[in-house]
Amino acid sequence: MTGKSILPLIFLIYAVGFYGCSSGGGSVVVLLPDADGRVGKIQVSNSKGSVLMDKKNEAVSLKSELKPKSSGIMPEKQIKTIFKAALTAQPILPARFFLNFYLGSDEIVPESVPVLQIILADIRKRPSPHITVRGHADRRGTKTINYKLSEKRAKKVKDLLEKEGVFPESIEITSHGEDLPLIQTADEVSKLLNRRVEVIVR
Repeated sequence: MTGKSILPLIFLIYAVGFYGCSSGGGSVVVLLPDADGRVGKIQVSNSKGSVLMDKKNEAVSLKSELKPKSSGIMPEKQIKTIFKAALTAQPILPARFFLNFYLGSDEIVPESVPVLQIILADIRKRPSPHITVRGHADRRGTKTINYKLSEKRAKKVKDLLEKEGVFPESIEITSHGEDLPLIQTADEVSKLLNRRVEVIVR
């Protein structure tokens, strides 16, 4: 059996999974969606032919003496039963969180404060977490000031995580100033969603 991707590899990694199981001397391949519900495409082949899979939870039966054949959509309950061990063994996917800040400040706005506990809970469930803390600013002020401000915000979040017991060695910080806004604005426009720190936990 061979699988031929017709999407970029990075999408294939997150979009599909192969789980073989013995069934009448053959195997079953199931196409799973990624964490966002997106479904990739995969061409499953053997010496007798091939079949394109592009539907959520689509199953294909494989036997060496026969052309691969779609078995239709496999029910969620059946997938969880047959592939329980494989699904349990899947790594925890990266998680992304946003913290917003007051204008010209490294003080987190009240609405974002509870997000810190959510971040900590996600970090603690991972055996060897790697945390990236990315500081950002809106377009109010000069590029130089905004770069320094976004760096200050990233360091503030790093310090808060360390105070809660996160190892400093597992945290990487970067500063992007006003260069990567979530919302495009004209110069000197203040936007809360752009005054942020992104925390990515892997």
